[in-house]
Amino acid sequence: MRSTRPSPPQYRFETQHALGKQAEQFLDRYFVRWYTIQTIDIATEVRDGYDRVFIRKHDQQAIRVEYKADWQAAATGNAFIETISVHEDRKPGWAHTSQADMLIYFVPQQGQIYMLPLAALRLILPSWKLRYREVPAPNEGYKTYGILVPLTQFSKFGTVRSVTPMQTI
Repeated sequence: MRSTRPSPPQYRFETQHALGKQAEQFLDRYFVRWYTIQTIDIATEVRDGYDRVFIRKHDQQAIRVEYKADWQAAATGNAFIETISVHEDRKPGWAHTSQADMLIYFVPQQGQIYMLPLAALRLILPSWKLRYREVPAPNEGYKTYGILVPLTQFSKFGTVRSVTPMQTI
């Protein structure tokens, strides 16, 4: 008897966008204790691949931040590291293109915030490509690809903060 893997769910932009905005607000409320948070206009966000600029309150250092909220990671135990944004157009994913200094990867249902310097992620990315599966994430009209990296790997290359799990609307 042949076993088949279930198809990955197809993601709807509107749903993902709304969930992402909720997560951004949650993270802004959390980090405002330590940082003055500047939002980025959509043109810069799309062009440069980061969502916020954090200005550290104690020394005024600016840090470009990319937020990622992963609603599947609590169930799978894996982070989705986007390597190809739009497969059909051969558009590289955020792991290659983001100009952020820091990745803040949020698993809302667990209340886990993983903070990794993007430079560190890019150094380890070739090794992860060899060790872990690259899978498609179907969207409406295109496919995104990413590497499924165990969340336990994230804590080796950055820091983890635990917060109250986020409830969705």
